[in-house]
Amino acid sequence: MTINSTDPRQELLHLISDDSAHPFLTLAWRTTTPDYRVELVELEQGVGNAFLAYARRAAESLTQRTLIPYDPEWLLRDHEYFLLSPEEFPSTNLFDDLGDFHNLATFKRKNLTKPRLYILAIQIQGGVALFGKRMAYLQVLKQKPGVFAAVWDGSTFNALSESIATFSQTFDWLTWRQNLYVLDGSGFHGEFRDGASLMNAVAGQVTAISAKVGIINIDAMIARCQSSVPMASKLKRISEHGLHLTSTPAELKDYAQTYGLDVQWQDNKLVFDGSLEGQWKILKLLDEDRTEGPVTHRHYESAAKREI
Repeated sequence: MTINSTDPRQELLHLISDDSAHPFLTLAWRTTTPDYRVELVELEQGVGNAFLAYARRAAESLTQRTLIPYDPEWLLRDHEYFLLSPEEFPSTNLFDDLGDFHNLATFKRKNLTKPRLYILAIQIQGGVALFGKRMAYLQVLKQKPGVFAAVWDGSTFNALSESIATFSQTFDWLTWRQNLYVLDGSGFHGEFRDGASLMNAVAGQVTAISAKVGIINIDAMIARCQSSVPMASKLKRISEHGLHLTSTPAELKDYAQTYGLDVQWQDNKLVFDGSLEGQWKILKLLDEDRTEGPVTHRHYESAAKREI
């Protein structure tokens, strides 16, 4: 295989496909936000080979994907990826600790408590590639008080005496050559999104928006956005690019009527409706969430969008 030296993705695929590539598994538990305790796990050869096959598949998939400018709100498709530079890595001890993974403490406890994520470190010629996955939807099976679990070996049920962990065949992200490639946006942001910073910024953002286009029930809107990471995240984008920056109340009313956004108005001020049905309406309006197809002239919801 010929290496494209200008594309680290092709280099990674070439090197990880070599027989000398060797996998190591680490588990990470959250200690205090945003830091982790990371430990190295011994792998039986067959298990290591399975993990290596999954990593090779992820590296190959990466070479076939299209780069998308980083946007936490963009719904990353299977053929797309984000690329983060070292300055954009999540602020955590995780990546520094994994840089010296050989010297991590070895996991020895009999009963496995569920980790936050697992990271496969692949030792290859010229460096180490890391493949990470969030454990949120995976399982750790073990005996629990009041519940009896048994393992079927093909002919007999045996009492479950050890912890059994389930793993995925895919990864949320990988690192190589000081780059972080995001393969699954939901899994990556579910673990690393800085929700505290988003929440802390809500009050100032809503107040600034209200100074441009008045909002009634502003305190209720602030409280609601502070209780929801998706709403706080959308609010952040609106504060930077929303329609309130360029549009008059009359233009906003016309847009809402044309595209069926049933927002409430009191004179020229928006009224925040805190009901389950109405809590998103102002955000959808100011983020220009509805659009028209230029050929069919059909109207569409476009909450996730990327300016081109």
